[in-house]
Amino acid sequence: MPKESKPIENIELLEFGHIPGKIVGKVVIDSRSHIIGVVRSLMLTLPNAKLKLVVKGLNSEFFVPIEDIIGIGSVIQLSNTYKAAEPIDFNEILPIIKEIKNEISQFIKFYTQRG
Repeated sequence: MPKESKPIENIELLEFGHIPGKIVGKVVIDSRSHIIGVVRSLMLTLPNAKLKLVVKGLNSEFFVPIEDIIGIGSVIQLSNTYKAAEPIDFNEILPIIKEIKNEISQFIKFYTQRG
């Protein structure tokens, strides 16, 4: 009997507390050493357990497979470049981080008020 396929489900993972955290809120740099965005969250796809970064750029949001990460320190260094990503100036990072912090704060506020 053939195996029944399970529906694909995406689960968004956030980091609470200080931003930038271990992953969320960190600057992402591509293989050309261009700043391309800031990690907004992680996306876990089930049932195959694929993990991706959700990266927020200036005018876009895109996914980066976790396998493309070659280093995590004060920034996240990638092994590839991404067509969806435009290089970002250093002075454009702080507004993106503030936006991500606000999104997470709103999320926490919404779910804590629901009781």
